[in-house]
Amino acid sequence: MIHVIFPPGCYGTYLTRCLYNYTDLRSETFTPLTFDQYGSSHQHRYNKIARTRITSGHFEKVTKINAIDTIISLLPNSDHSLDYYNNQFFKQQHAALISYIFTNFSQDEVTDKLSKNWRYSGPLDNTVPTWILREWCSFWITDSWNEGYNRKNYLTISNCISVEVTDLLDNFDQTFIDIVTRLKLTINVDFAIIQHTHNIFRSNQQFHNSQLNCNQWIESTLTTDIDLPILTQTIFDEAYIQHLLRQQGYEMKCDGLNKFPVTTADLKTVIYKI
Repeated sequence: MIHVIFPPGCYGTYLTRCLYNYTDLRSETFTPLTFDQYGSSHQHRYNKIARTRITSGHFEKVTKINAIDTIISLLPNSDHSLDYYNNQFFKQQHAALISYIFTNFSQDEVTDKLSKNWRYSGPLDNTVPTWILREWCSFWITDSWNEGYNRKNYLTISNCISVEVTDLLDNFDQTFIDIVTRLKLTINVDFAIIQHTHNIFRSNQQFHNSQLNCNQWIESTLTTDIDLPILTQTIFDEAYIQHLLRQQGYEMKCDGLNKFPVTTADLKTVIYKI
């Protein structure tokens, strides 16, 4: 049995799906891979035959794996934690913000935080002002990454094949061949089909480089006169930007700021030195 162990949002199901469908692990007739509206491969989870030969899961699954089984460990890159977090938000939770937050916090925790720090007494639902949610998220978002994308956890898995998550996107051909070779599997699909499908997958990863983009917007805002468009895709992009500003000694005039600035010039007008 082969097990792919990966942090949430790090394309582990995609790799699992490729290993099964492109090699002699597969017993059925090959069917071209397609992706859902979120760019995910989660439909593969319903393939009962595949699960008898290769599975995927997160770090907590390691203790349940038989010692004679083979493990592939995906190693997250700290420059892409926001990408992974956004992936999980859309691919797993389908962009349902409130339910996604409740995967990290209880209702009591949320109520206490919002009441003490923002004097907001209502429940956590879609009526909470965006600026409150954004600022609250900005205080804990990187802490959640430190927990969920702890590279050391995946490096300490013994007797495994380690794979860089960045290589799954940017160096897929050679990475896939290397993994298949180490697993002593045989590729039985035309490699041109594999490459074409990966290009489709890659083009559907709308959150790739989310974190690097936010870093660039902060640099433009604080150190240059270049005015760049700020094309945030999620509230977590906005929260991360607010976090970065705080790290650099700035706060946002965020009270009532429900619509985030759309250019770096606009952002400059709503920040101040602490």
